[in-house]
Amino acid sequence: MRSIKLVLAALAAALLLPATALAAPAVDGVFDLPNPPRQVALGPDGNVWVTMDGLTDNIARVRPDGTVDRFTSAAITNPVGIVAGPDGQLWVTEANGVAHFSPSDPTGARRVVIAGLSPQRIVVGPDRNLWTGSNDRFVRITTGEVVVEFAGTGLVSARGIAAGGDGNLYVADFGNRQVVGLTTAGVPAGQFPLADNPQELAAGPADQLAVTIPSNTIARFTPPSRDVQNTDVPLTDPTGIVFAPDGAYWAANFPRDTLTRLTPDGAVTTLAGFPAGSGPRHLTVGSDGTLWVTLETTRQVARVTGVVAPPTGGGGGTGGGGGGTPPPPDTTAPAIADVSLPATLRVGRSGTLRLTLSEAATVRVRFERKLPGRRTARGRCVTPRRARHGRRCARFRNIGTQTRAGASGANSLTIAGRIGRRTIPAGRYRLTITATDAAGNASAPVRKTLTVKRKPPRRAAQRR
Repeated sequence: MRSIKLVLAALAAALLLPATALAAPAVDGVFDLPNPPRQVALGPDGNVWVTMDGLTDNIARVRPDGTVDRFTSAAITNPVGIVAGPDGQLWVTEANGVAHFSPSDPTGARRVVIAGLSPQRIVVGPDRNLWTGSNDRFVRITTGEVVVEFAGTGLVSARGIAAGGDGNLYVADFGNRQVVGLTTAGVPAGQFPLADNPQELAAGPADQLAVTIPSNTIARFTPPSRDVQNTDVPLTDPTGIVFAPDGAYWAANFPRDTLTRLTPDGAVTTLAGFPAGSGPRHLTVGSDGTLWVTLETTRQVARVTGVVAPPTGGGGGTGGGGGGTPPPPDTTAPAIADVSLPATLRVGRSGTLRLTLSEAATVRVRFERKLPGRRTARGRCVTPRRARHGRRCARFRNIGTQTRAGASGANSLTIAGRIGRRTIPAGRYRLTITATDAAGNASAPVRKTLTVKRKPPRRAAQRR
C-alpha cells in the first residue's frame, strides 16, 4: 500500500500541480515533422508555424488538432526565427536576410536581403516593426522592407531578443555574458551583466525579463536595475523561454526532456511527459491554454494543454467552488473607462492618470512624441529632409512605455517624468493606454494627448 501511494505522489509531481487540480498542464500530443525543427510561433490564423532545417519542407503549419502541413518556398533557405508580424504575415530569419509570407500562401514568400546578417530570434517591437539581433547589431525591419541596423553597446554575439515592457528591445549577448538594451530610436538602453553566457530571454510582468543560461540557470532582472536574481535549475541546460497566461515563465530543457516553470518571484516546478531523448528546444504560447514545444532530436512538435490562469474561488484551492471543478478559461478582456490625465506636465515632473478598470490588470502607457513630417509620393509620413516638397504631416516616434499595476475599480496612477533613466523631453505626445489581465487578455487601447513643457526660467533676484 505504501509503494502505491509513493507512485501516485510521483505522478502528481510530474503533472506539475497538486493532485487535487483537475486541469494540470500535461503533454497531450506529439506530432511528426519532416525535418529537425528550429523555432515556433503562433500565427495570425490560429495555427502554429515551425521553421525547420533544409532547403525543402522547411516551413510547417501545425493545426490545433495536430495536423501537420509542410511547405517549400524558393525564397526561404534554412530558416531560424519566426514571428507573426503586425501586417498579418509570418516573418522568418535566415542567413543574410529575412523573408515574409501570408499564412494563406506559404510558398509565395518574399525575401529581403541583408548582407552579413546572422539573425536568430525575431520579434515585433513596441513600434510595430520587426526586430532581430545579429552578431554586434540590432536590426529593425519595417513591414515595408526598410532595414536599419544599430550597433549594440558592448554587443558581441546576439542570440535571443525580446520586447521589454518598458518599450525597449533587449538582446541576449552570448559572447559577452550580458543582456544589452536599445530603444526603438536606436539609443543604448543599458548593459546588464550575467553570471554566464545567455541564450534566450522573455519579457514578464512589471517590466521584468527572464534569461536562460546554459549553466543550468534562469536569471531575472528588471531594467534599469542591474540587480540579477539567479535561480538554479540543475542539469537542465535551458534554451527557449516564454511567459505564459498562467503567470509564469516556461523554459525548454533539451537534455532532460522536460520544461521548467518559474514564477516571477522564483518558485520552480517541472513538467515531464515528452518522449525520451526528444530534446525540447524552443516553445511558444498557443491558443486555448496551450504551449507548443519543438522536439529537435526526434523531429517533432509537442502540444501541452492546461496552461491557463490559476483558478480562484472555493473548492480547496482548485478554484471551482464546491467540488473543486475548475472554471472555464478567462477569455474576457479588461475594460478601461473614465480616463483622465493632466493636459500638461513640466519636464521632469510627475502627473496622475485616473482610470477605472473592470478587473485587476497591468496598465501600460506608451509615449509617442509628435514630430513634423512630410508625405512621400507613396503617402508615408517621413522626416522633412526625406521629402522636402511633400505635404506636411504629423509623425509619431515611440520613446518608451511606463507600466503600472491597476486594481479593479477606480485607480490613480502616477505618470513619471522619466522613462528608465531618460527624462521625457518637452513636446507634444500621443499616449496609448492598454490593460492586460493575468490571463493575458488585452483591453482595447485608449488614446490621449499630453504636452510636456519646459521648466520656467529662474527669476532674477529682485533689486533692493
